[in-house]
Amino acid sequence: MHDFGLEEAATPGGFVWQAEHRLIHALDRLPCGVLLADAADRLLHVNSACRKFLPALRDSLTPGTAVSELFRRAVLLGDVRTDAATVDRWLEDRAALDAPSLTLRLRDDRWLKLESCGTFDSGAVLTLIDVTEFKRREVWLTELHDRLAGEGEDLKVFARHLATAKAEATEALRKAELANQALAREIAERKLLEERLWLLANTDPLTGALNRRRFIELLEGEARQPDGEPATLAVLMLDLDYFKMINDRFGHATGDAALRHFTEVAAAHLRAPDHFARLGGEEFAALLPATSIETAVDVAEAIRAAVAAASFEDTGVPVPLSVSIGVTELPPSDGRPLAVLNRADKALYMAKQGGRNRVARVSVGRPPELVEAQAEA
Repeated sequence: MHDFGLEEAATPGGFVWQAEHRLIHALDRLPCGVLLADAADRLLHVNSACRKFLPALRDSLTPGTAVSELFRRAVLLGDVRTDAATVDRWLEDRAALDAPSLTLRLRDDRWLKLESCGTFDSGAVLTLIDVTEFKRREVWLTELHDRLAGEGEDLKVFARHLATAKAEATEALRKAELANQALAREIAERKLLEERLWLLANTDPLTGALNRRRFIELLEGEARQPDGEPATLAVLMLDLDYFKMINDRFGHATGDAALRHFTEVAAAHLRAPDHFARLGGEEFAALLPATSIETAVDVAEAIRAAVAAASFEDTGVPVPLSVSIGVTELPPSDGRPLAVLNRADKALYMAKQGGRNRVARVSVGRPPELVEAQAEA
C-alpha cells in the first residue's frame, strides 16, 4: 500500500548542533569563568577561564559533578582562601529568587565575584568575574579616604574626588554584572530554541505524535542492540475506519478533533518505551521494542476495543469511530527493519477487508490472518 523507504531531507537538527557548538566555543573565549548546571545541581559545562581560576579542581570539573561540592572542594584544596562557612552560607542562599553575589579570594591573592542566575528549566548559570583591580582600588581608596577624613578643606575636596572615583569603579562593576545577566538570558533563549526546533523536526503538529521521519529513525535504532545484533520488536499499523465519511459529514474541524482523540486513547495503552507516530492522514503506527507478536496482538486488541467504546461527539451528536490494526514482528533472524512496515501494512489491509474494526496479524513467511476479538466484559 505504501513506500516506506527512507527519504534524505534536511532537518533543523544540523542547525541546532552548530548553534550549540558556536555557543560553547564562545563561552570558552570569555575572560570570565562560566559553569552551567542542570536542575539537579549537576555540572553540564565549564569553560576554560574557570579551569584556570580553579587549577586544583581540574580533575573534578567533569559533567555530572555536584556544583555545590566543587566550591567546597575548592576551599578544602586551597584554590579559594575565603572561609568555608561563608561559602556554605552563599551556597544555601543561591536558591533564592534574588541570589546575592559572593566575592572570593584566590590562593594567588586575586579576587573573583561569584554569581548564580537561574534558567527557565530550573538549572543555573554561575559566573566568576575577576574583580581584583576593583577590589584593590576600593581598598586603596577607602584607606586614603580614611586618612584624609578630618583634614583641611582642600583635602576634603580631594577626598570627594576620590569618592567619585570609587563610585565610578562601582558603576563599572555593575555594568559587568548586567553583561553577565544578558549572557544568562541568551543561554536560556538558545536552549528554548533547541527544544522548539526538536519538536518541529520530530512531531506531528496536529496530534503531538511522532512524525513519519522520526518513527523510521527509531525503528532502525531499536532494531539493533548495543552489540549490533537484531532485536525482537513488534509494529502496529493503525488506520481509522471511514475517516473520509467523518470529514464529509461533520467537517474537517471534527476530523482533526477525532485524530487528537484517537491519539490520546491509543497512547494510553502503550508503555513508556513504546513509540507512537502519525504516518499521514488517518494512518498511524506504533513501535513496541522487545515485544513478541502475541503480546503486540493483545495491545492492538485493547486499543481497538477502547477506541470503539470511547465516547466521541460533535456538538452533542455521536461520531462513530473505530480503527483497523495490522500487527507484525521483526524477529532476531530478520535483518531488514524497514520490511516490517510492509508486512504490517499487509495485515492492516486484511483487517480492512475483513470488515474493519478488526485486528489482523502476520509473521515472517506466513500469510496474514484475522484475530478473533476478545469477549466484552
